[in-house]
Amino acid sequence: MNSKIPKRVLLHREEMASDLLTLAKLLEKHYLNTGQLRKAASLLKEVNYIPKIQQKDEVNYNYLGYHVDQIDFIFTEAPSHTHPEGLENITLHFDINLIKEYTQDRAYSDPLKHLEFNIVVIGYKDGKEHIISYHLDRHPEGENDPIEAHPKYHFHYGGRKLDKSNKDFGQSIILDSPRIMHYPMDIVLGIDFIISNFFPEVWQELKKENDYVTIISEYRNQFIKPYFCSLANHWNGMINGESYWNSEQICPQLF
Repeated sequence: MNSKIPKRVLLHREEMASDLLTLAKLLEKHYLNTGQLRKAASLLKEVNYIPKIQQKDEVNYNYLGYHVDQIDFIFTEAPSHTHPEGLENITLHFDINLIKEYTQDRAYSDPLKHLEFNIVVIGYKDGKEHIISYHLDRHPEGENDPIEAHPKYHFHYGGRKLDKSNKDFGQSIILDSPRIMHYPMDIVLGIDFIISNFFPEVWQELKKENDYVTIISEYRNQFIKPYFCSLANHWNGMINGESYWNSEQICPQLF
């Protein structure tokens, strides 16, 4: 055991790993591949795994997280309103790299230190690959602020997974802006986001499971609640507690 990790951090890592394994069992009922989800649980249990934002950074034993590649969701049929029509063998790939710092309090502050989150959907028609990609990330501290609006957490179309070389985009135009503000998501909320948007029938069944509702509620409190409480604080002040998260970081239009 890594004796340098505080006991409270070890306990929190164990709790998170247990939640991921419970979620994996629920998803397996619907024939979803959970190997990478179990990998994330293993990284949380692995006491010698201390994530770093940059490899040159000093070890922070309060840091925890995971980096998993390509959780696959396979479509049995194309979603409605998909273009081009007639796509086959459609697969959604999800990967996430997350680092958070353990804190005992639940202050209304930024819950993460690092986030990279990619959704890539690939399908085929007449032997030709078609692709769409979305990227959610956290704008790092210490980097020059761009001149355009750049919310702390934002979705944008394209992302780093969309290789623009040797692609036929038809009549599409691909722009880096706008970066659309969005609350931060971990692997739990990310999977719920994907299932709720792309596999709604499965989502309706999962919401009948008490364990699923309990897990989602816990991670909403960790990641979504601080985000919206901080936005509400811009106008009304906190009813309970105090927000330490600058609302202009979340929504640059609140200058």
